[in-house]
Parts: sequence; structure tokens; C-alpha cells
Amino acid sequence: MFQSASRRWLVLGGLLLATVVASVWPQGGESPALEIVAPSERGDAAAPRNGRAQSGQTVTATAELPPLGERLERSQGATKVENLFGAMSWIPPAKPVAATPVAPPFPYTVAGSLIDNGVPTVVFMKQNQYFILRVGEVLESTYRIDAINERSIALTYLPLGHQQTLPLGTLK
Repeated sequence: MFQSASRRWLVLGGLLLATVVASVWPQGGESPALEIVAPSERGDAAAPRNGRAQSGQTVTATAELPPLGERLERSQGATKVENLFGAMSWIPPAKPVAATPVAPPFPYTVAGSLIDNGVPTVVFMKQNQYFILRVGEVLESTYRIDAINERSIALTYLPLGHQQTLPLGTLK
């Protein structure tokens, strides 16, 4: 349609100019402009009532507001006004404090205990697997045997560092 960019800009500019002229151009059926009327003094008897100043008259305006009286007082009704645009904090709310983590119940059963060359040893069982451990050894990278005595076994749950005690019968 348009052969060059400069011709396109020329056509678009002409259309824009025509639009502006058409919106400003006065048309035939419009009402006349409003007439500006000079205000009159309140106590001036010579000022006409229609608000128009006659030729040669100087009119000065003094604006007086009617008294408000009782309208200034607001009634204190029972309606409660909410502050829709109150202060707002952009700081995220504090996260609830989680309970301290606790070691899970000990998943092994004590299958037996014995003293091997004077060293106390415990046999644990889980799902038909047996684990023979002494003090200082680690059970499946989860529990470390801290102490073995005649009545109990002291264990440490390694992921949390919690210590547990298992009751034990007499060593045989």
C-alpha cells in the first residue's frame, strides 16, 4: 500500500492533523458560551437582582458563608469506624517454633548379651538380621553404643545426638 516509510509517516501525520482540527473546529448547532456574571455586594440596593452589572457600575464581591451552628457537632453514634488503611507491616510473621526433635523408638530388639574375653557384647536383631556390637561401635550408621553394663545399654542416636538407655537383663 505505502511504498516508503517517509510516505507512511506523511500520511499518518496528515491524518493526525485532520483529527485534531476536526475535534477543535466549531460546528454550527452549538450553544453559545456561558455568560460570566460579576457578583454583587449583599447590602447594595443599586445592584440589580438578575446578577448583571449595568454599564458604569463597579461591583465588589464579599463572600459570606452562612453560619453552621449546630451542624458542626457530630453525633457520637454507636457505629464503630474501622481503620481500613491502618499501618501494615511487611515483615513476614514469625514461624511457629517447632517442637524439639526426638529420636524415634529404638527399632531393634535385644536378642542377647554376653561377655567375650572380659568385654561386654550385645546382640541386636531387626527383621531376622543379627548385629553383634561392643562399646564404641556403630549400628547401621544410626546408633552408637556408648556403654554396656549389667542392667542397661546406653546408646546415642547419631542424627540428633540424643542419648537413650535400654534396660537389659543380667549378662551371661
